[in-house]
Amino acid sequence: MSLERELATALRSGSLEKRNEVYEAIYESYRGLLYFIASKNGIQPSLQDDLVSETFLRFFNCESKGGIQKIKPFLVAAMENGCKDYIRKRKRKNFKKKSPPKMPWASSWRSFVPS
Repeated sequence: MSLERELATALRSGSLEKRNEVYEAIYESYRGLLYFIASKNGIQPSLQDDLVSETFLRFFNCESKGGIQKIKPFLVAAMENGCKDYIRKRKRKNFKKKSPPKMPWASSWRSFVPS
């Protein structure tokens, strides 16, 4: 039986124990793929754990609302988007850190303007 079917069955049964078993199986099945995606996007190993955890958290939150049809496409898209968001934030943060270039002529421009 596929993980999607097992998850649907666990949700219908209402058994918390069965649902947790399916969640654990999903985590074990897809975490390697998510680490690979993070690595492929140039994310440092120390940050990969955080992104993988956030991706599964998104999955569990959306799944509990019943909005996921296919597990793998959702996880891959969520991880890709998480990596892009992290890279975008890092670039923005690095951009803000840089100071404007020093222009030696900028301090003496008034000497060129007639008074």
